[in-house]
Amino acid sequence: MKQSYTPFSGFKMKIPAKKIKRNLPASTIYPYRNTEIGNGTRIHPSSIVGFPNRDPTFFSKKSERIVHFGRNCVVYPWSLIYEGASIGAGVEIHERCTVGSCTTIGDKTMILYGAQVHDNVSIGKRCIVAGFIADNCIVGDGSSVFGALIHRYKNPGRDRWDETDEPGPVLGKNVVVAWGAVIIGRVRIGDGAWISPNEVITEDVPAGANYATD
Repeated sequence: MKQSYTPFSGFKMKIPAKKIKRNLPASTIYPYRNTEIGNGTRIHPSSIVGFPNRDPTFFSKKSERIVHFGRNCVVYPWSLIYEGASIGAGVEIHERCTVGSCTTIGDKTMILYGAQVHDNVSIGKRCIVAGFIADNCIVGDGSSVFGALIHRYKNPGRDRWDETDEPGPVLGKNVVVAWGAVIIGRVRIGDGAWISPNEVITEDVPAGANYATD
């Protein structure tokens, strides 16, 4: 048996009834595609889960499009979660956040108000994200990102801005990227490093370093 929802004009979505947990509010915008939702997870009204990726070739098989939620997650209003995302147990996604396709978020991580996490990002357990994370970045367990992890943007131009699939920064465990700091390209930030506010990082930072220019 299937249930249909039409949350706004122009879209009709069908998902198996067994996939829907009854603790979800009736006004939630339900998924475009099948979503696996763990017990105790709450998705608040005006959130969108399973939104289609703009690239029709992004997925190689249908099963990759499923959104997975662990137990006891919370998605606050006006958040957008794309198809193929995987959300661990106890994750909080606050208001107006974006989580891209094929992104993985580890258990008990918090995505704070307005944060943007793009496609194919790996975020570890017990992290805090309040900034911008571009495609293909890796964030280790216990890290905090209040700044931006971005690409070198080697293929500029209005019609080509997203044609180059660039690697993103790699953060080790317990790294802090403070407010306004920007880490550019496939640099590696070692475990326990601290990147001070408004720093611009274009090279590797060793473990335990406190990176601050005079």
